[in-house]
Amino acid sequence: MIPCDQWNNMTDEERRLHHIRVRAYFLYLKRKEEGRPGTPEGDWCAAEAEYDRKREINDIWRKACGNASLEGRAYLFTFYYLALLQDMWPRDIKELTPLPSNPSLRKQLGKSVGLAVMKAEYKIPDDVTTFGALVKALKKAATPDRSRHTIRWP
Repeated sequence: MIPCDQWNNMTDEERRLHHIRVRAYFLYLKRKEEGRPGTPEGDWCAAEAEYDRKREINDIWRKACGNASLEGRAYLFTFYYLALLQDMWPRDIKELTPLPSNPSLRKQLGKSVGLAVMKAEYKIPDDVTTFGALVKALKKAATPDRSRHTIRWP
């Protein structure tokens, strides 16, 4: 743990290196626990690539989400979580990018999209297998009922 005052005085590059150092350490521990071969340099490179990928995803998210419509937010949520769940770079997600076939990952993706369209949960239909097909399914989804999200005072 780094004290707040020390963290606040760090430059962006120092924070980046700290995140990478901590993640590389956890990758090392996981690798040793699973008995896989590797080197500390390999752990560092993997941690650096992971950090840079997540940073790119978050930058796209912050820039685009502020002025997006509800439909646009659902699209962004899908994009964001697909990139995170499948360890992909955002620039690699295209219309024909396959969605996760693992049921638990599909459920996570569905819940994240559900948050975007202000529903409790959005179930991804079984016949939807690509990113483009999911976006089309979102466009056909029922308009969310926002009345249940408002507070009614006595």
